Amino acid sequence: IQIRIMVKTQIFYWSVITLVFLNTCCVASEHYGQPQWFTDFLKYAEFVFLGIFVVEMLLKLFAMGSRTYFASKFNRFDCVVIVGSAAEVIWAEVYGGSFGISVMRALRLLRIFKLTSYWVSLRNLVRSLMNSMRSIISLLFLLFLFILIFALLGMQLFGGRFNFPTMHPYTHFDTFPVALITVFQILTGEDWNEVMYLAIESQGGIYSGGWPYSIYFIVLVLFGNYTLLNVFLAIAVDNLANAQELTAAEEADEKANEIEEESEELDEQYQEGDHCTIDMEGKTAGDMCAVARAMDDLDEECEEEESPFGGPKPMVPYSSMFFLSPTNPFRVLIHSIVCTKYFEMMVMTVICLSSVSLAAEDPVDEENPRNKVLQYMDYCFTGVLACEMLLKLIDQGILLHPGSYCRDFWNILDGIVVTCALFAFGFAGTEGSAGKNLNTIKSLRVLRVLRPLKTIKRIPKLKAVFDCVVNSLKNVFNILIVYFLFQFIFAVIAVQLFNGKFFFCTDKNRKFANTCHGQFFVYDNQNDPPRVEQREWRLRPFNYDNTINAMLTLFVVTTGEGWPGIRQNSMDTTFEDQGPSPFFRVEVALFYVMFFIVFPFFFVNIFVALIIITFQEQGEAELSEGDLDKNQKQCIDFGLNARPRSLFMPEDKNSTKYRIWRLVTSPPFEYFIMTMICCNTLILMMKYYNNPLFYEEILRLFNTALTAVFTVESILKILAFGVRNYFRDGWNRFDFVTVVGSITDALVTEFGGHFVSLGFLRLFRAARLIRLLQQGYTIRILLWTFVQSFKALPYVCLLIGMLFFIYAIVGMQVFGNIWLNAATEINRHNNFQSFFNAVILLFRCATGEGWQDIMMAAVQGKDCARAGSAEINFEKGQTCGSNVSYAYFTSFVFLSSFLMLNLFVAVIMDNFDYLTRDSSILGPHHLDEFIRVWADYDPAATGRIHYSEMYEMLRIMAPPVGFGKKCPYRLAYKHLIRMNMPVAEDGTVHFTTTLFALIRESLSIKMRPVEEMDEADEELRLTLKKIWPLKAKKNMVDLVVPPNHGLMFFAFF
Repeated sequence: IQIRIMVKTQIFYWSVITLVFLNTCCVASEHYGQPQWFTDFLKYAEFVFLGIFVVEMLLKLFAMGSRTYFASKFNRFDCVVIVGSAAEVIWAEVYGGSFGISVMRALRLLRIFKLTSYWVSLRNLVRSLMNSMRSIISLLFLLFLFILIFALLGMQLFGGRFNFPTMHPYTHFDTFPVALITVFQILTGEDWNEVMYLAIESQGGIYSGGWPYSIYFIVLVLFGNYTLLNVFLAIAVDNLANAQELTAAEEADEKANEIEEESEELDEQYQEGDHCTIDMEGKTAGDMCAVARAMDDLDEECEEEESPFGGPKPMVPYSSMFFLSPTNPFRVLIHSIVCTKYFEMMVMTVICLSSVSLAAEDPVDEENPRNKVLQYMDYCFTGVLACEMLLKLIDQGILLHPGSYCRDFWNILDGIVVTCALFAFGFAGTEGSAGKNLNTIKSLRVLRVLRPLKTIKRIPKLKAVFDCVVNSLKNVFNILIVYFLFQFIFAVIAVQLFNGKFFFCTDKNRKFANTCHGQFFVYDNQNDPPRVEQREWRLRPFNYDNTINAMLTLFVVTTGEGWPGIRQNSMDTTFEDQGPSPFFRVEVALFYVMFFIVFPFFFVNIFVALIIITFQEQGEAELSEGDLDKNQKQCIDFGLNARPRSLFMPEDKNSTKYRIWRLVTSPPFEYFIMTMICCNTLILMMKYYNNPLFYEEILRLFNTALTAVFTVESILKILAFGVRNYFRDGWNRFDFVTVVGSITDALVTEFGGHFVSLGFLRLFRAARLIRLLQQGYTIRILLWTFVQSFKALPYVCLLIGMLFFIYAIVGMQVFGNIWLNAATEINRHNNFQSFFNAVILLFRCATGEGWQDIMMAAVQGKDCARAGSAEINFEKGQTCGSNVSYAYFTSFVFLSSFLMLNLFVAVIMDNFDYLTRDSSILGPHHLDEFIRVWADYDPAATGRIHYSEMYEMLRIMAPPVGFGKKCPYRLAYKHLIRMNMPVAEDGTVHFTTTLFALIRESLSIKMRPVEEMDEADEELRLTLKKIWPLKAKKNMVDLVVPPNHGLMFFAFF
């Protein structure tokens, strides 16, 4: 019993955790070139730790019994790890130099996951990942079959054909193992096009029958990369949702227990008095947590007291700086200044101007007159912001009371930026180099651009995007821990496999360090004379000589950039302190396959899933206090903003104008134009390089004829609709611009081809293909949803632009003076010497294209650029670059590629969520069909049709918008009666009222029995006024939920 009590104490638990941490440190401390005594120390330390963990397991077995011990999954996991570690020690003594020993040492690192047993959210995440192993294993089996089939097919098509006179590439299909590796590389999307080019060249080239072989690679990428690998994203979304549900349920239960305990304590303390108590019996966890949330909201309202009616914020009812009371005239004056909108506008203007001045600096020439002017402007900007900080400190106080200056995050950020700028000015004014080295602190001043984020609360969509990023950073913490633990395990295995084996000689004929000295000849080509270079024994930039280097190398592999080169370097490794030999260790490719499955295929998709789930939860949280769900809100919002579409039908049906209108709006005319568009596209596709002159002349005549057809179409529509009505329609405007561009292109080609080149005008010919998108119900829905996605993207772009701006300015300050060397990735096309170049470079890094090479080109020790010249600055023997490059680029790639850019995916998936929803549920994407059909009954867009046409119109529209042609008469009229629409004196119904009634009845928005409908209508009016206050002021609420007086639709039945 005493042993059982001991193993359950906190002291025993934290002792085991400390030992796990020390054991992990010992394993991670192994590195290349370590002394023998350190190697012996690590060996005996592992024996000690293993013995301690065996004793721990035996104590638990003795105290709890085998049945109770093995009932816990964590105990079973711990037992497997200990037994595996013991087997690894025995294996190491017998087969010390084998490949398997390095892999088995991963078992001891799994002890780190013992930390998750007492961490609720982390435990639930790991549990959810483990529960999804069945799905992952099934997907991996399917993936293996896919790779196997394409590897065998590739060997049949390209086996033995990748032998070129100038080279023999590493990626080929000559052997089965290398074919598997090549297909896997293509599946990851890295350099797959290079393999395709080699395959086409091996079959005779693009003009000698080689191009059909590209179909092999296109199919492999489409079905492998774009389809099969995205199933990992689906599994990740499902796992993350399950983990968050488990965590939320456990937190709710825990909070409910706390509230119940507090209630019992209150009952005990006040049981003799006449007090009001809360009955917790029969209450669910959600009920009690709702009470707690309400109490928390009340506290927040007390802390953030704001003036009613949108007036200025009242003064904090506490003394500022211990001597300025709320009634002090000086403080009242300062408060009135700070609360004016002109003061805030002035501060925002200063922030924008200071940001522009930071972007305009010259990082190479510090003595540039422009920099001097900008420096004096910076003094002014900092002075203004310092005055703002001082005024707010006087108005709000410093720290001690609620509402003070330092209790707001944005105020703290402003204070840090202003303080750093003042320190930078102070050090810059002192003599000596120490002050100049602190000038990089000025880059922190760019954080002032984040101050306008305080206005995000006034823009709901921007606030939703910003909250999504903030909440994602909160939620990503648990995933980062699991990610780090797994990557740490792989890093330690990599150190075991490859430490000291990534060295090479610049002369490929020398394989050892002791022979890699002297000079050798380098032949660039057969015509030029050879060059003489010095032999050097070098270490590859990305290596596994220690755990830190291994973590960096594996992070590069996670991003998918340059990993085939790292994999090939690993496969070429031989022995420690020995040069590479091609394909010496083909089996180590399995290490990268496993790593890719765990990280780029799964964990990276978890980050994407996290953004998606957070974004969706954020949208649902906005409606949590209301009575509408997300889909209902979107449909109502569509209905409130929808307007009837006019067909611009002429009033006189006997006129020529009406006949033209009948022609251009008839289905045969539309089909004819669609056929002409397809023919135009085919003609554009038929042109090729070095085609005969007569062939080109025929294509030109066809193009001219088609341009004439589209011109006549535009003229006929202008005659039918009128100029003003014609240009009201977006598709008509698009057609007109296309026709004008095509005519201009034809005229330039005919008369001005020798004097001006306007090749971009030919894009207008191909742009006609876009018109096909308006044909077909499903295509219209997809197009409408895609357009809706763009409404939220500007706010996403704004946040991403701020991230780019901050990193661009910091990059200019730290890396802007590196010499532009064409042999490195910091060159005239890729540098930080101007703000524009820095943004372009960061955009390249965000897309993942060669970012790791840019990082290595910016580390410390690079040559410095000379101001106003392309030469190296040799003055004072200084070097440029910084080791901050590692943290700078890895953090930027993580924030941009893994978080920010995934907001685009989240926004688009949030709008396309109807694809995974029951198609019978009405959504906003369906409602455009109502507007299109309504126009057939109301061509003049009066907004009213006769009530007798309602039944026919709704039967034309397919469900879920309408009733459909197969809907029985009795059921259709039953739905019409439930819609309860008011009918005007002339027997007409209104467009908006009808659309809203259709939405309400289809989605059952506050639909109740007849005797309760008046109460439901009133509740719905209050909800609409709360969510759409601007529409309420325009009396839209009375239109969509009309009062119950007058003639109603059901009166006719």
